[in-house]
Amino acid sequence: MKLKSILGQLMPLKSIVAASVEEARLLATRWDVPQANRDGFFDAGEGKLVKLAPDLADREPRYILTAPDAKGRQYRVAGRMLAEDLGSGSTSVATPLLFGVLGLLAMLTIVVPRPVGIVTALLALVTLGCLRTATRPGKSWTFSAGLFGLVLPVFASAATRSPMMTALCFLPLILMPVLYAGGEQNRRAKRLAIQGRKAGGEDSSAVTAHVAARKTQAEAVARDDSPTLPMGTSMGKLTHRGDGLAADRGLELQVSLRDLSTHLLVLGETNSGKTSSQIRPKVAQLMRLRKLGYEIGLLLADGKGALAGEHKGMIDYVALSPRTQVVALYEHLSASDIARAHEENNLAAGGNGGGSEQTWNGMTAACCRPAIYMLEALVKHGMKDKNGEPWEWTLLCHDRLGKIFLSGEDRLDELEDYWTQIAAHEGMIDGLLQEAYIYSTQTVQALAAETRGSILANWTLWFAPYLSHPDLMRWAAASHGQSVEVCLHGKAIGLDVNGSLYGQAANLVVKFLKARVTSELQRRAGCANGDWKKADPTATECFLVLDEAQDLLVQSDFDLLPKVRSLGGRYLLATQSIESLLAISKNEHSVRAMLASILSRVALRTSPMTAKWMQEGIGMGRVPHRESESTMVDFVRSVSKAYSAPTWDEGHPLARRLARFRRKLGGTHFKDARIDRSDKGLFGDHMANDLVLVREMKEEPILELSQFAALTAETGVALVDIRRGGIPRRDFVRVGEPMLSLPEDLVDPTYSERDLNAEDAVKRQAAVDAARAAEAERSTEDATALSISHDEETNHQPLTALLDAIRNPETTTEEKNQ
Repeated sequence: MKLKSILGQLMPLKSIVAASVEEARLLATRWDVPQANRDGFFDAGEGKLVKLAPDLADREPRYILTAPDAKGRQYRVAGRMLAEDLGSGSTSVATPLLFGVLGLLAMLTIVVPRPVGIVTALLALVTLGCLRTATRPGKSWTFSAGLFGLVLPVFASAATRSPMMTALCFLPLILMPVLYAGGEQNRRAKRLAIQGRKAGGEDSSAVTAHVAARKTQAEAVARDDSPTLPMGTSMGKLTHRGDGLAADRGLELQVSLRDLSTHLLVLGETNSGKTSSQIRPKVAQLMRLRKLGYEIGLLLADGKGALAGEHKGMIDYVALSPRTQVVALYEHLSASDIARAHEENNLAAGGNGGGSEQTWNGMTAACCRPAIYMLEALVKHGMKDKNGEPWEWTLLCHDRLGKIFLSGEDRLDELEDYWTQIAAHEGMIDGLLQEAYIYSTQTVQALAAETRGSILANWTLWFAPYLSHPDLMRWAAASHGQSVEVCLHGKAIGLDVNGSLYGQAANLVVKFLKARVTSELQRRAGCANGDWKKADPTATECFLVLDEAQDLLVQSDFDLLPKVRSLGGRYLLATQSIESLLAISKNEHSVRAMLASILSRVALRTSPMTAKWMQEGIGMGRVPHRESESTMVDFVRSVSKAYSAPTWDEGHPLARRLARFRRKLGGTHFKDARIDRSDKGLFGDHMANDLVLVREMKEEPILELSQFAALTAETGVALVDIRRGGIPRRDFVRVGEPMLSLPEDLVDPTYSERDLNAEDAVKRQAAVDAARAAEAERSTEDATALSISHDEETNHQPLTALLDAIRNPETTTEEKNQ
């Protein structure tokens, strides 16, 4: 035990190992971001342990400052680690032990016969070269140890019989490990002192600016109990730019449902994969969450009319199509909502034109509002038109009433009669109704006939698209139908109005139906204390998923989006570029304000202007500027330069002499100008001087536009800049496999859909058959009751004439004969 205790004091291996492990931990730990323990928790301060989300577990060291030690102190890594420690490693700490092994071999010669000692010495010479190779970092020391610690002691002990002389011969052996270890420590200490003194980059704010934000982010994510959606696998590109908010390579970027309350924008040109790799997977993930019991609604729409139809047959999902369902365009919309919807759908498109186009659109809008206010009163009191048909809250009736307004004196009496009835029901006409009355009976009547005709032509341009197809006519004439607003109550709805079938009207119809949803969202703001969930327990959050959003967004969306978060609305938008969104409205500032409210962005291959916008959104950072002697050889230019030299000029007056120089000097022999014959002794130092130094932490954009263009050129690579726990989280990512069809777990095996056209055809045929049967019955009865005189003076009428009279009662047989 005493021997073990003595050896433990002389060689405290356990404490040496523990100190080494602690030093490695201090050097390699990513201290500037929360780090989890073995159980996945991190220290949030004051003894509070918080669960660290796996997608925030960055571990790649920065090697600038050490992690805080037991006393909270931090030091420069440059003063405690050499570059070779991270690469090949320095000379092994076991090298002194090897020297001791050499001495042990020599001491063994004492116990063997002297002649055998000579043989051992000779064998030592043979093994010396192998030992030098085995310890290349310290070859000179190995040679010295082998010579003085093995060879000479062995020869000396073999040549003498005195034990004292033998012991003296082994004295260099005893000192060799100590001298080597001390020399190595002194050499390392000098290098660390010089390196650590010059490298003071930890004074830059870039090293610690993000520390508080990352801690806040980790704590916020730990409190967020909503499920997460994957965004892709990080490539670690931005973290190499010194971005403290970027993800390490290989981490999965994720966003939670709560994070998506600040909306998501996907940007990508045609065929970049924005729909297949982003929108469809997000829809599928949200639908799976609904299957798990999460109360969220969905509204799917597409500027090109494809997205909603692509998801037909999905469990608990209804695609509203003019061919399969009846939807009333005006249902649940107020008069003001309808007027604004028409203005946004038409003024936004023509507002930039200026001149007469803007004038006629403005005058049409001036007619649209009074007409809808009057229609509201007509419907409210159950009034009927001159044909006895009731006025209904439909686009078709709105169109008819507007045309009556613009008919001038021809139908002024009809208008006056309607106003008389309205006044009888209302008691008096005031407010908006009074304005509508003045406009319809005075203002518009005072216009020249040509002006009214031009307004009427423009009115037709506004309303005709909704009436351009039998399927759409059904929706325009309907006052009640399928509810679109159920998406605000936990249902999944798609607006399947295909542009290839319905043309320009498709987007107009979708905008109207979307207006029904956004109008109800806005009405939530009127709930007591803003608690819309308490006011309506069935109300839920709703994701408005709009592909090709530039064709569907209107000014009301720009106004609503910044504040819709508190009302339960979440926008998931996809478009090709920023330019396509800026072109929506003549008010660029309102569009940019809307874009500023969308805090999570994904950019695939897209336009340079969009890349610039993403760069501005990510912002500035202290980016390390590295310097090194690394160069590249331009082989083509080197050879071209050589062949352009005068020695290759065949037209030169001294071409023959120059050709001799070419043969003598070598026309295409090259020499590195950095290396001279006099520097051969320093060649090893030149080759070993590969330290890449950061000379400056310069403030500049974190995202390089050239890097963005190069990386996103590959399909499946996107720049993701999301809000995670309210703090930015970003990097280039590799997205998942594109989704080209519905996942099997979301397919409804019992799915079937109605065909309204077929149903209408059956109804029409049944009506025709019933009419024919009734006509045949009436013909039989009339033929029985009819007494045909056989008087010679009576003209005989064939039966077909009688049937014709029955079919057309307004025209008598006598009139036809005439």
